[in-house]
Amino acid sequence: MQNIKYKRLCTRIAIAVLLNTILLQTISTVAYGIAPAFDQVLRTFAREQGINASDLLYAFEQTLALFAYLISFLIPAFVFKFMTRNDDPEPMRLGVKLEPNTPIVILGSIGIVVGAAYINSFMVSFIDFGPLFETDPLSSPVRVLMTFISIAIVPALSEEFLFRGCILSNLLPYGKNTAILFSALLFALMHGNFAQFFYTFIAGIVLGAVYVKTDSIWAPTFIHLFNNFYSVIQQVVYEQNAKDEQINKLLFVLDMTLVCFGLAIGGWFLYKTLRRAEPAPAAVPTQKHTLGRKELAKGFFNPVMIVHIAVSLVLAGILVFYALMLPLMQ
Repeated sequence: MQNIKYKRLCTRIAIAVLLNTILLQTISTVAYGIAPAFDQVLRTFAREQGINASDLLYAFEQTLALFAYLISFLIPAFVFKFMTRNDDPEPMRLGVKLEPNTPIVILGSIGIVVGAAYINSFMVSFIDFGPLFETDPLSSPVRVLMTFISIAIVPALSEEFLFRGCILSNLLPYGKNTAILFSALLFALMHGNFAQFFYTFIAGIVLGAVYVKTDSIWAPTFIHLFNNFYSVIQQVVYEQNAKDEQINKLLFVLDMTLVCFGLAIGGWFLYKTLRRAEPAPAAVPTQKHTLGRKELAKGFFNPVMIVHIAVSLVLAGILVFYALMLPLMQ
């Protein structure tokens, strides 16, 4: 009985993430396709109101992208909730719980994620993905604010609510490690490119572990938000001081400080765990069912999930192809 219920759950998760991928591609494409149609109207309005036309256009494009992103995550989350409504779904942990070591856990997690980003950068350095992810210069407060909202706030909330709040929560009854690893895999695939896969997979593991540890969606959401916000700040600082070696060195030292702190905290928690005679219970009630690894893997990698993985890999492969061909076309 529990095997059948698990298979149903994994099929519903697969439907939700496949829907998320389809919506991300289609709605975002439509949103960016619509934006140029308003170009002249917005320029005229900006001229009449004495507003910077470039900033207004940028704000409009980011607003469209924002709504497209929100819809792409909200609809799959609601669909998943609707499909699981009669199957005793696990609730999303929305309470705010601050234990004495919570700030240390958060800071350490940020450091590990930053370290994963550096390792990921080295792993994909043989392919120049830069031109595919170029962004407009953040040359004004309006651009910085809109970028902060669209890159830090909205993704942190929408991605955490779907991947940790919905998916990980409902996988927890089948094992903490299973829930964290499978949700991290789906989180990495969602980004749709090999340039970030290792980084987002490690980030997914860290965010999932923090969710389980703190029994609250808000701790991983804050880590996610801070990490994205930190990248925006780095972009702003770099653009304004691109030729200043001292600033670049300072940013690197700050990154390495975070990484070392993260590794130290991670090592400390690992040491404490290994010293215990019995593992401490997780803050989130986890395993209620006992299934073997083979059953867990077979149920998770169902036909719908395989289709989702295939689609994600094809999309990621297309980006690699473009990255390799772009220098030849210039």
